[in-house]
Amino acid sequence: MEAKIEHGMRPSEAMDNGDSDKDGNDQVESSTRSNRHLSDPSDAATLRSASIVWFRNDLRVHDNECLNSANNESMSVLPVYCFDPRDYGKSSSGFDKTGPFRATFLLESVADLRKTLQAKGSDLVVRIGKPEIVLVELAQAVGAEAVYAHREVSHDEVKAEDNIEAVLKEEGVEVKYFWGSTLYHIDDLPFKLTEMPTNYGGFKEKVQGLEVRKTIEALDQVKELPAKGDVEPGEIPSLVDLGLKSLDSLCFFLMSI
Repeated sequence: MEAKIEHGMRPSEAMDNGDSDKDGNDQVESSTRSNRHLSDPSDAATLRSASIVWFRNDLRVHDNECLNSANNESMSVLPVYCFDPRDYGKSSSGFDKTGPFRATFLLESVADLRKTLQAKGSDLVVRIGKPEIVLVELAQAVGAEAVYAHREVSHDEVKAEDNIEAVLKEEGVEVKYFWGSTLYHIDDLPFKLTEMPTNYGGFKEKVQGLEVRKTIEALDQVKELPAKGDVEPGEIPSLVDLGLKSLDSLCFFLMSI
């Protein structure tokens, strides 16, 4: 659950032309209106009143398409990070799901993200709880119309995505997922995932010459927080709050062995 270096995706759009000049012009004009991207600042009526950016494993503000897209498509943006209790405690084999040193790095990364967002005119709402519960409560509080997040690939994270999508759909909130976990974007691969080479040599041969997408520049300013709901940012938890031993007590224990 550490902060990862990831690359954002860049959606593309296309318009169809008609057969005749007159019909073609009419169709292009109609298509332009219907396909105008929500980020078009010239059409403020299409902007969402409020959106949530759910930070997960990618805790950067640069090269983050979730944040950039939400900022372009919304009048207000609520950045959120959830410390999911299911990511802590013991695994079925008896080991810590998240150890104290890893958790310390995560806490520092979340604190740095909050500081960066504050410098850009925003803030980071931090909660301890299951995202499928926290996000619904926050969406209801601020009147969010969409939640923006990066897709993940582990079993538990994918399962959480399914749960979140289901409960938010019941609330009429759209969930917009973006790919950002790999050097090459999943949509740019010259083969289907089912045809993924089983070794690095085979993979390297297939992607040879494939261009890596350019990084997305960090926003100078992030849209203001939603006025509705008056949501408290919340405190960044300690290791003890997450059910872990503090580093001081852990170091004392190791020194006594």
